[in-house]
Amino acid sequence: MAQAQPLIEPLEFFWECGYWKMMTEMERTPAVDAFIAKKAEFDRLIERLANLSEDHFGLAADEIDWGHVGTLTDWVALLRRVSDAAFKEGEYAIPA
Repeated sequence: MAQAQPLIEPLEFFWECGYWKMMTEMERTPAVDAFIAKKAEFDRLIERLANLSEDHFGLAADEIDWGHVGTLTDWVALLRRVSDAAFKEGEYAIPA
């Protein structure tokens, strides 16, 4: 399986049905706008999670119990899936 080409600026190509295709300005603008909007949403989520973590998830040391450990374990598993997909690791790794 060939690896996708890196994102270039300005966006000149997009993946469609397994083939790279030149994008017209009319096709590119909505895609770029949508990408920028999704990236802003992504950045807001990351910032909120980082702030929550910085605040120790709103917990004082004497409040923490095994339920909190279980919840945090679940959240880490979800974030691991996102990280593995983004960096092509774990179950998303590309076989050598």
